[in-house]
Order: sequence, then structure tokens, then C-alpha cells
Amino acid sequence: LCGICCCLLLWQLIGIFRRLKQGNCFAMENVEPLHRCAWCLWGIGFCFLGICVALFFGAGMQVVFTFFLSLLGAVAFLLLGAGVRVLSELYRRAVEYKLENDLTI
Repeated sequence: LCGICCCLLLWQLIGIFRRLKQGNCFAMENVEPLHRCAWCLWGIGFCFLGICVALFFGAGMQVVFTFFLSLLGAVAFLLLGAGVRVLSELYRRAVEYKLENDLTI
């Protein structure tokens, strides 16, 4: 599941970079892939969280180092997903302001 989320994340980023290379910086086509990237990051974070739960209840605390690394990865990906989600919303508003500004000129 984690690998599928990573592949989807890379696919979305490739699409965003392709549009940026074409000069479509502030376009609505870049907002939805950012939103999907946030969902992929949250999926990866929940996979790491599942690993933490499995290590805690399955193996006990015999693998403390792996548990804490998985917990750190879960927190990092969940926070990164929240940050990308906020960024996608800011980007959407920036595109709306740009379109409104283009219409007034």
C-alpha cells in the first residue's frame, strides 16, 4: 500500500512539473494534483502508523528502535500531508485571484 501511494505521489509530481515546464504556473490543473499528493502522503503516514501498532502489539517493545523510527515516519508524513493540503488550498486561492485580476485588466 505504501508503494502504491509513493507511485501515485511521483506520478502527480511529474504532472505538476510538466505543467510548470510548459509555463502553466498558476493554473487550476495544478491544484488537484497537489490535493492528491496530500492524500498520498496521508496514506503513507497511516501505513507507518499501522507498522507502529503492529510492532507495539505484535512484537512487544523488543524492537524499540524500529518502533520509534516508524512513529517518526508516521508523524513526518502526516504533517507533510497536512502542509501540502494547506499549500494546495493557498495555491487554489492564488489561481482564483490571478484569474480575477486578469479579468479586471
